[in-house]
Parts: sequence; structure tokens; C-alpha cells
Amino acid sequence: MTQLDPAGRPSVGDRPSTFNVKLWNIRTYKGKRKTTYTVRWKVNGKLFPETFDTESLALSRRNELLTAQAKGIAFDVELGVPVTEVPAILARQAEEEEEEPELTWYEHCVNYVERRHKWLAANSRRSVADTLATILPVLLPDAPGRPEKRQLRLALYQWAFDKNRREREDMPPHVENALQWVADHSPPASALADPDKVLTALEAIGSTQKGKRASGNTIARKRAVLSNVLEFGVGEFLDGNPLPAASKKWNPPKAVEEVDPRVVINPEQAVALLDALRQLPHSGPKLVAFFGCLYYGGLRPSEAVRLRRSNLDIPMRGSGTLVLEDSGPVAGRTWTDSGKRRDKRGLKWRGDKEVRYVPCPPELTELLREHLAVFGTNVEGYLFRGHRGGELSESVYERLLKRARMKAFTPEQVASPMARRPYDLRHACLSAWLNAGIDPAQVAHWAGNSVRVLLGTYAKCVSGREAINRSKAEQATRADPPAPSGD
Repeated sequence: MTQLDPAGRPSVGDRPSTFNVKLWNIRTYKGKRKTTYTVRWKVNGKLFPETFDTESLALSRRNELLTAQAKGIAFDVELGVPVTEVPAILARQAEEEEEEPELTWYEHCVNYVERRHKWLAANSRRSVADTLATILPVLLPDAPGRPEKRQLRLALYQWAFDKNRREREDMPPHVENALQWVADHSPPASALADPDKVLTALEAIGSTQKGKRASGNTIARKRAVLSNVLEFGVGEFLDGNPLPAASKKWNPPKAVEEVDPRVVINPEQAVALLDALRQLPHSGPKLVAFFGCLYYGGLRPSEAVRLRRSNLDIPMRGSGTLVLEDSGPVAGRTWTDSGKRRDKRGLKWRGDKEVRYVPCPPELTELLREHLAVFGTNVEGYLFRGHRGGELSESVYERLLKRARMKAFTPEQVASPMARRPYDLRHACLSAWLNAGIDPAQVAHWAGNSVRVLLGTYAKCVSGREAINRSKAEQATRADPPAPSGD
């Protein structure tokens, strides 16, 4: 039986209470799918909101609070409710504490994102969010109130699994409602111990959002993420990683590493492409040297955008050296710690402070000298930047390449994959180095790759050396002729 204090009010121990209560009118939020009604009040300056699906429920709750005020009932400072409601709330909390809820798969995924966030590059964060937002929906039941497909995807990808966004922005009510539905209906994390559940997840990453078959590279990337997330649960709700057992029932397409030889251009075509860029108005001439770095130096676009004057060890004419220090892959503002679209990273496959030396042939030296003389650098020393001096956007140089191809190539070549992407110019450079007979270990060092990746990637682009290699193979296995007899 509830004890009463001298004023006739329920006593709940030494819990502080107050009459300093202020109520506001009901706030109505009209979303795309439904309208919600929020009752708001302050207790000792602390806000306590309660949201309802109907206006009548919200009015009823507000009237209860007003009635308590009118009767002179104090409000609990911690819980923000009239003290008459405290015993029931405390009893309910005690019951919930006795039955500790099982960790759900949704909670486990959010925990993984939180713990791994600071150690992941921006693009890796995005890849993790993409994978988890692909898998979780297929594990959820088709229960009443389930958000529609697109809304569910955005709520997971842009909010639940994006730590930066959750910390920087206020979550819209419709997103909050969608994620609450997910939290209430997510299967327990231990359910993923069943290989059939994992197989369902694998089948999900095998398709695009439009229902088409995903590429082998995309599937391999998402499978690696799934493996890491499952491994994160080993010892907590999993005895071991169930992915290998599930994979035995799964037959994904092979990840493709080899470069299509059709994308590779020859030196004459490269010169024609750079000349076409010079003729384009506005940004065309400013990015001739940028594309030259890709073709003559084998730089990745993310490395070329970070090229500064201090990275150029070049004479007025002739060969020099590019000293690469970092890269700027595009990730998107919400995924980077800086809030910029590009993520400042160390060189790929290198330590944070490690540099890479790349040869700068006379043709590239001439392009860079011309660029410095005409366009200079920005205040930070960067050679290539956007039209207004900011970061160089990939959409800008991709659009320029498309226009330059139209001017430099025949209609048949324009329709082909030849130099369709900026990265294809790097492919052309590395293929040319290998075809020239340069030691693969040296090419791999200049390119910032391992020898294994280099040879696997460009196996189909090395041409015209089969006769030479056949001759060397014959020499390697040929026995020396016997020495002439002295008789």
C-alpha cells in the first residue's frame, strides 16, 4: 500500500519534487506519412515531451497534467510526472530491469558503427552503412507500421549507421519513428548464428537496390563488411563466425580485378585528348596538367587533386620527380570528420607519413611548368582546384573528359570504353610501363600497388611481348650443348 506524506500525497522515498511546472500548447507535426501531436512541459526548467498519434490522446494527457497542477500535486523532478504517477512508473521500471532485453541485430550494428567509426576512413564508413542498410531490411518482419522501402533505407543509411550525421543534425520525427519501428521489430542478434539467416543476408548483398545482380566487386566488398560485423559479435552472442558455413550454399559472381584492354589509349590518342582539353572553354585549359598527371605519371585522381607545388621536384625542362604525400578520395561531407567532400588520407597501401616517388617524364614536366606559369596555385599551394578556388569536384573533370573525348576521338571510339573514365588514363600509363619491359616491382612501387595486384590487374593489357617471353622460356629450359671432345 502506498504511504502518504503529511500533505496527503504519495511518498516515494527521498525523491525530489517541485511545483515549478510550465505547460505549453500541443505541437503538431505533419509528416509525409502521418501527423503526430506532442505534449511539452518543463519541470524545474527541464523539458519533458510525449508524442501521440492522435490529437485526442495528446489532449487527454495535457488535461491530466493540468488537473494535477490545479490540485496542487507536485511533480517528480527526475521523471517529470505528477508524484501520483511515480510508484507505477518505478514498479514498471523494476519489472523491466528484472527482464533484461536480449541484444538485437539492429543494436549490434549500431554498436559496431560507434566502436569502429574513428578507425575507419570516410569511404569505409559509407561502405559499412551501405552494407548494413542493405542487410537489415531483409531480416525484418512484414509487420504493421513497417516503413516503406525507400524511407527505411534512408533512415538506416543516412541516420542509424551515420554517426557523424546523428551528432551534427537533429533527427526528423519521421526518421525517429522509422528507427523506433526497426528497434521494436529487429530480430535478436543471436539469430544470426543460424547459417540460413546469414545466407539471407548474403543473398541481399547480391542484388542492387533496383533488384539487378550486383557486380562481383560490390558483393566482395559487402561480404567483407558482413564478416567483420559478425566477427564483432563472437564471444558475445556468437560462438564463432557463421559466414563460412553459410557461404558454402552461396555462389556469388567472381570479383573482377583485370582491366579491360579496350579502355587503354596509346600515346597519340593521349596527346589528342590533352589538345582537345586545351580547346574547351573555362576549366579545360586549367586541367590539362591534371589529366597529364594521370596519363604520364600514373597518378590516381585522388592523388592528383592533392598535388602541391612543394611536391614537384622538376627542372625547367626534362625529367623530374613527383613526391606524393597524401590523397583526397571523394566520400561526401557527412562521412568525413572535416565536413568536406574529400577525405584527407595517407597514400593507398602506405603508412600515414610515407611518401611515394613517381617519375615525371619531360612531357609531364612541360605540362606542369605551363600550368604553373599560367594558373599558378591557390593560397595553400595546390595546383588543381575548382572554378572558384575550392576543392576540385570529380563531376567537373568527368564532364570535361566526356567533352574532350567527343572532340579528340572518332564516333566509333567515343562509343567504345576507351578512356571513358579519368582512372582509365592511369590504366594506360601503367600498361605502357609494363609493355615497355620495366621491372614489375618498379612499376608497382611507382604506382602504389603490390606486384600481385599490378600483374593481376593488367594481365590483359600487356601485349606484344609474347614472342620475347617465349624465346626466354626456351632459353631457360634448354640444356647446354655438350663440350666438344678433345680427340
